[in-house]
Amino acid sequence: MKKREELRELLENLSCEKNLLAQQRIIREILKMFDEKEDTMNENNPIISSVITKLHKQQEKGLKKYGAYVKTSSYDLKGWLQHGLEETLDLATYLETAIQLLQEQEQAFQARYDHHISQKYEAMAGFYEGWSSSTDARYHHALCASLVYQDALTAGYKLKTEGE
Repeated sequence: MKKREELRELLENLSCEKNLLAQQRIIREILKMFDEKEDTMNENNPIISSVITKLHKQQEKGLKKYGAYVKTSSYDLKGWLQHGLEETLDLATYLETAIQLLQEQEQAFQARYDHHISQKYEAMAGFYEGWSSSTDARYHHALCASLVYQDALTAGYKLKTEGE
């Protein structure tokens, strides 16, 4: 509530002030109050803070590349819509590529898991060439399957397991 009263007082002072320098000082104080509030909001939400930081970096990148801020006069409405559509299509391409990469990774995890489960069953059926015993082969492949499953979960994938 204190901030609201301070803001109200500053706005009243601004409306009464005739001196341009005094008006600018009051405006700076008002902006500082909003900056303090924004900083507090960002500290409480690291995701929002990250997005804001990236927006600032993107703006700096655009300034370096084009030498100016985005201006509404750069395009007419149809031009802005066309530009937005092209950017959206690029985004769709990036998203589809990322989804396909994730699917490939998930399939690789699933194939490794399935291989070890298959080898475990082969060892149980008496096929354990290269192992000293069926039990050793079975335990090894069961453990490997479990480790692959855990790695997949850590990476964000839920694999199909035996019996599913």
